[in-house]
Amino acid sequence: MTIALIDFGALYGLRYHANADNAAMAQTETLGYVRNKRHEFDVVAVCLDSPPYFRKERYPAYKAGREPWPAGAIELKRQTIELLRESGVHVLEAPTFEADDVVATAATWVWETLQVMPVVLSTDKDLGQLGDVATVCKLSGEPFDLGDLGAAMVPDYLALLGDKSDNLPGVRGVGKKLARQLLDAFLSLDGVRAATMADLQELPGVGEAKARSIHEAWDLPPGELDPHDVRELVLLRADAPIDCTTLLQPTPVNDEEESMTDNAQPLNDETPPAEDTQPSQREPEPIEGEVEPASGPAPRPQTRALATVTAEYGRQLEPTTPEAAWHIAQKMMRSGMFAVRNPESAFAIALAGREYGLGIVQSLMSLHIIEGRPSLSAGLIHALCLRSPHCEYFDPIESTNESCTFEAKRKGRPPFRLTWTMDDRRRVKSSERPGSNWDKYPRAMLRARCVSEVARTVFPDVVHNVYTPDEMGVDVELDAA
Repeated sequence: MTIALIDFGALYGLRYHANADNAAMAQTETLGYVRNKRHEFDVVAVCLDSPPYFRKERYPAYKAGREPWPAGAIELKRQTIELLRESGVHVLEAPTFEADDVVATAATWVWETLQVMPVVLSTDKDLGQLGDVATVCKLSGEPFDLGDLGAAMVPDYLALLGDKSDNLPGVRGVGKKLARQLLDAFLSLDGVRAATMADLQELPGVGEAKARSIHEAWDLPPGELDPHDVRELVLLRADAPIDCTTLLQPTPVNDEEESMTDNAQPLNDETPPAEDTQPSQREPEPIEGEVEPASGPAPRPQTRALATVTAEYGRQLEPTTPEAAWHIAQKMMRSGMFAVRNPESAFAIALAGREYGLGIVQSLMSLHIIEGRPSLSAGLIHALCLRSPHCEYFDPIESTNESCTFEAKRKGRPPFRLTWTMDDRRRVKSSERPGSNWDKYPRAMLRARCVSEVARTVFPDVVHNVYTPDEMGVDVELDAA
């Protein structure tokens, strides 16, 4: 499954500025851009800003100084959103949250739930914080180049630079090059704060005056923001109250829309900033204005915090030919990251995973070939069933160290409920080797057995003849959760 998360404010703002004399063309080109992405990705979602923002409560001057947008521009934006919603594009928004936070919430959920890295499309380098859970690209599709700056370091980097477009001050005298030097030398914003004057002056080009400016950046009058305050404001949140499960449903492709979007032009978001423009500044600024949240039942809140791990990923690397798949299989085996014994095994797993709509990395992480039969992790079996258009629900009823109950319902059929207990396990196999997963994680193992059997019973078209490794008599590493 391929998923695209689009920063709608950045996209529409860019098209509006590019068509200042023809606002209707901004709408046409925005719709055309999203239409094209629907042909490229299985799932497409646009993420919206929903002012007033919670960050203004922390810092009332947040985004101050921006020129208000004409009422006509805001109304045209509202109409464009409704057209996208009516066409089947997923529209994600949450009151008081910015699009960046909505993107962060959705991207984190997709990675943690499906083990799929979505593609984020925006003009905002703040989203570089998501580099461990998503591939962050410009609207043109080109990945953002943050060099060797890891996702975990992006908030510290932006805290040193500030963000003029959001009215967030940086450390006086610190530009992109020096910010990187400081983080390379002292590892984090905390390390920069702890550095002495002598430590700072050891860096190339840092004299006494600049060292003093950095050293005193935290000694500010009440009401002014120090770098840690700025970091708190630029740090993305991954707990926006949105229903991420909608991303399990593919976005329909409607070719009839092409007649009204044929004039869409290729997107170019390469407008060079002025020399003093901070790298996180959005060019141009997204259109802001009150847009009513979608009506309907209250979305289920997501409460996972955004975990940042220094890592960088590439996307759009899925093989399209057997030769390319064989080449990648050899590289994957040699990497030592996956439990495969030879390139042939990696190649076979990649092909088997393709039958289930899995990417090659997800296949190698979640699919095993045991005695010539495919075996999937219980979590992946559950996810495959949930994304089936025939699934109405597939939910846990009870999960303890002694028993587990799941209930699933196929559309048009009565619900099916199944309970697995430790007594059932003992009847199936009277003994286990010491230290097995059943000894360490009985609750997780019961869930796996229950999910697997319910899936084969209710959704045989999704997981026909597929078993978990445990059912095949093999222990694999389990997450204690």
